[in-house]
Amino acid sequence: MGYTHYWKNDTTISTNDWENSIQTIQAIIDSAEDGLLSEDGEESNKPVINVEHVIFNGVDQDAHEGLFITREPTSFDSCKTACKPYDKYVVAVLMTLAHNCIGFSWSSDGENGDHKEGLELFNKYK
Repeated sequence: MGYTHYWKNDTTISTNDWENSIQTIQAIIDSAEDGLLSEDGEESNKPVINVEHVIFNGVDQDAHEGLFITREPTSFDSCKTACKPYDKYVVAVLMTLAHNCIGFSWSSDGENGDHKEGLELFNKYK
C-alpha cells in the first residue's frame, strides 16, 4: 500500500473548465521551491501542463509515482506520493480540478490535516 490519492472524472472536462484549471495549476507548479519534474522524474524533463494533460513528479529521492491527469473521463485513477514533498502540489492540483470541473472528484488515504499544505497552495492560487 502507501499514501495515495484517487480521482475520477465522470465526463470529458470542458475546454473552458480545463483552461481555467490549468492557469491555476501552472501557478501552483511554478511556485514549487522543491522543484518538480515530468512523470518519469528525469531531471531533463519538466512538468507538462497543456490542453490535454497535467503531468509531474517529485525530484530524485523525493519522486515516487508521477501524477498524470487528462481531460478524458476515468472511473478510477490514482497517484501514490508516499507523503513526499511533491504531495502538496498533487493535492492542490486535485483540489483545483474538483473546484473548477464538473464531474471531477477526488479522495485520499490521508486525513484533512494531511492536506493542509495542499489546501494552502490551492487557496493561494485559486
